[in-house]
Amino acid sequence: MGPSGESGVHESREFPRYGLGMAVKVGQGPDSLGRVLDVSKRGARVATKKAVKVGERVGLELFLRETDPFPIRLVGECRWTCTADPSETIVGIDLSASHSRNLNVLDRFLMKYFR
Repeated sequence: MGPSGESGVHESREFPRYGLGMAVKVGQGPDSLGRVLDVSKRGARVATKKAVKVGERVGLELFLRETDPFPIRLVGECRWTCTADPSETIVGIDLSASHSRNLNVLDRFLMKYFR
């Protein structure tokens, strides 16, 4: 994933991305809350206050619906970062290292939500 995410730019992505504005927890600690800007079957673009470095492995907790009692837990590797403003970083995360069961839950949610 690249940081641009601009419409009209030709992208050769394996999986389509879907815009979401839901909360996500990135790792642990006081700066762990963020928001998902968009997500695909195997990647996510996340805005966070947490400092994340390229190559860093991060855990994500994502509540797909407000009524879900438990989050979906994903594992990813930071592929790129860019600073949106001094208090927020946009992070591209490859989710391929996540458990296949959790990726299937995410995929089913995306197919149902964006039908």
